[in-house]
Amino acid sequence: MLASPVPASVATPVKIYSGGIDTSLQVFAAGYGLTGRSSNSYPNSAHIVPLSIMDHKNCTMYEGFDPTTQLCVAGARGGNLCMGDEGAPLLVANNKRSVALLGVASYITEPSGSLVVCGEDGGVVYFEVSRPWAQWISKVAHVTYNDLIISLNITTDKDHDLYSQVDANSSESVIEGPLP
Repeated sequence: MLASPVPASVATPVKIYSGGIDTSLQVFAAGYGLTGRSSNSYPNSAHIVPLSIMDHKNCTMYEGFDPTTQLCVAGARGGNLCMGDEGAPLLVANNKRSVALLGVASYITEPSGSLVVCGEDGGVVYFEVSRPWAQWISKVAHVTYNDLIISLNITTDKDHDLYSQVDANSSESVIEGPLP
């Protein structure tokens, strides 16, 4: 626990997503990791990258996947996470621009024998799903469970498309300060 609250000018609190999770849910991550294997420096601003949730049966081909506590996601439209993005948030948003935490990046892998390059389509990122931890977080942080979770009521194509237009290489992909 922190000794004092983090100022809103530094970070914005986010609730844990409690809605349904399937491969149609549009998600994105924000991280400060390398932008490719040939990169040798880390960015000064977080980059947003749209990601796609993979079906559990495809995730099990990667060693160590636990479908009860993890999601695996793949890069979408030319981007992905890379070294230094471990701990990055996996987020979901609705058309009211409310954002919720779905998971936290755990590790990044590439298919065996693959020519996939870190930060590009094809690599797989494993995220620890946050919701199973919500009861524990509630207890340790002395915050009620209902104050930690949110469903966002994602029901329309507009909700799913909100971040689908993000280009991982454009200036729109850079966050200066807190997430929207």
